[in-house]
Amino acid sequence: MFPNMFPPPPSAQVDWDSHNSTRHVEVDGHIEARYDTSRGQWAEPRLVSSGNTAATAGQHCSETMVALRHVTPWGDKLVVFRPDFHAARMAQSAAASTGLPPPPLGLFTECVRRAVAANAEFVPPAESEGMLSIRAVLAGASAEDAVLSVHLQPAVHSFDAAPQDALLSESDGVVRLQLCEAAAAAAAPYSDDRPAHELLGLRPDNTLVMAESAAAHPVASALARLAERGGFRVERCPAAELALALPLLAEAVAVGDDSVVPVRRVDGAALPDADATGLMGVAQHLLGVVRGVRGDSEGWCAEVRPTDGEVAALVEKEEERLAAPAGPLLGGLWAPGPGPCVAREC
Repeated sequence: MFPNMFPPPPSAQVDWDSHNSTRHVEVDGHIEARYDTSRGQWAEPRLVSSGNTAATAGQHCSETMVALRHVTPWGDKLVVFRPDFHAARMAQSAAASTGLPPPPLGLFTECVRRAVAANAEFVPPAESEGMLSIRAVLAGASAEDAVLSVHLQPAVHSFDAAPQDALLSESDGVVRLQLCEAAAAAAAPYSDDRPAHELLGLRPDNTLVMAESAAAHPVASALARLAERGGFRVERCPAAELALALPLLAEAVAVGDDSVVPVRRVDGAALPDADATGLMGVAQHLLGVVRGVRGDSEGWCAEVRPTDGEVAALVEKEEERLAAPAGPLLGGLWAPGPGPCVAREC
């Protein structure tokens, strides 16, 4: 009855033309997998529909990824950018700094796949600037248990934002940029929690300079790879040397897990405008790969393929939707009828 059900079209609950990252959307749930220390085993991942989650200020580490919708001659497909890279980085973080059990690669990627498959309708249209932001969190749940949970929320990509001012910091041999606007936004209620960024710079001789630590960053390392393929020389240096090189840079960008933003000033010192043939040109190339309009020769975009059970659940959900009375689109969220309309303030 419902051929080619996966992926479903973007949800009618969201006004995709006006959606931004500050609006919260109720999705269909998150994925959890629990580790039992006494048995030394991870349980099967499960979908949790309840929105009641708890944060821990103790042992934890997290990874932020993105899922996008690609248009192909055979229909839409959903992809996640570099999930294997994030799985390896979480395992390393867990082993090195938290004492938590590192999730196996297969478990991590399966949790991400299930989370996206269960919320496929919240992956924005391919022609929009949106994405589905994925946050995988590994945390201690008790003295005996750890939990790997994968949460999702529609958001907006920032690969071509306006130039921003930034502050530079160095800690334990790692250089980080904090965008000033992001820092100010972090103090506001319901703000988007953004980590500090990696710094990538371009010298006038077309040499891309980056801290050695940037090799462990999914977007920064991808930019470096594309730059090398494009004829740029890539130089990796200690954090202290990168900080000293700032006055010599022709261009600089701040790189987050889902963003590449040109930097106009660092600690008050002005930098030249970003060049479309320089770092931002490489960033646009990467954005094309991420959005499926350029070839993915590196295999960075992993397709989300549903199981038969997930397709059956999607068919059942679609049948229920077609049988239910429609309601008005209000405030970016769908208020089902009949009954009074209830709009959620975003």
